[in-house]
Amino acid sequence: MPILAITLRTGLITLNILAIAAIAGIVAFRILSVRRQPVEKAPQNLATPLEDEVMEGRKLERSLRWAFTFSLILAAGLPLYWLVEPARQDAAVIGFD
Repeated sequence: MPILAITLRTGLITLNILAIAAIAGIVAFRILSVRRQPVEKAPQNLATPLEDEVMEGRKLERSLRWAFTFSLILAAGLPLYWLVEPARQDAAVIGFD
C-alpha cells in the first residue's frame, strides 16, 4: 500500500509541474507573440453613437419612466418587508422548537 501512495504522490507532483510548465509556456508565447507583431486591431464592438436628438427623445423618457417605476416598487416594498420581518422571525423560532 505505501508503494501506491508514493506513486500517486509522485504522479500528482509530476502533473502539477507539467501544468505549471504549460501555463508558463502559454504566458511566454503570448508575450513574445505580441512583441513580434505589435499591429493594433480596431475593436470589433465599435458602433456609431446615437445622435443627441434620438437619445433625448423617446429613449430617454422610456428609460426614466422605468427607473421611476422601479424606484416606486422599492420605496413601497422595503417598508412592507420591514413590517413583516419580525413576525417571520418569530414564526421561524417557533418552527425550530
